Order: sequence, then structure tokens, then C-alpha cells
Amino acid sequence: MQLRGMAVLPQYRGRNYGASLYQAGLSELVERKVDLLWFNAREVAKDFYEKYKAQIFGEPFWIPEIGKHYLMYHTLKV
Repeated sequence: MQLRGMAVLPQYRGRNYGASLYQAGLSELVERKVDLLWFNAREVAKDFYEKYKAQIFGEPFWIPEIGKHYLMYHTLKV
């Protein structure tokens, strides 16, 4: 399954909304028996996803007018 476009507005960051959303999404995927989540993470979000056990695959890449990204994945136990 691919994750697309997750973000938290700057004024709401640091309140665990992103963590709650990500963990709820992972729980939903486990219920649906999906064993792999993948996504392109902006450089500024990489550490957030790594904190929840997502891993980088390959080298960073650039998306024009947006910036540096990492292909990341999260393996789930179903």
C-alpha cells in the first residue's frame, strides 16, 4: 500500500497528531492484512518515520520544486 500526502500544519506540529494519524493508519493496514507500506518522505520528515520503524530504501532523490526525498517502507506483521 502507498501512503500519499500526509502532513500536519506547522501550528499543530509537536502535539502528536502526526504520530496518532500514522499509527492509526498502520493499525488499519494490519486489519486489512497489508504487510508493506511504502512512501516518498521529504527530508524533513525522514526522522519522524524512522522513529516508528520505517526504513529507507536506496539513495535520496530530488522532486523538482519540492526537494530531497527518500523512498521509505514499513513492514507490518499481519
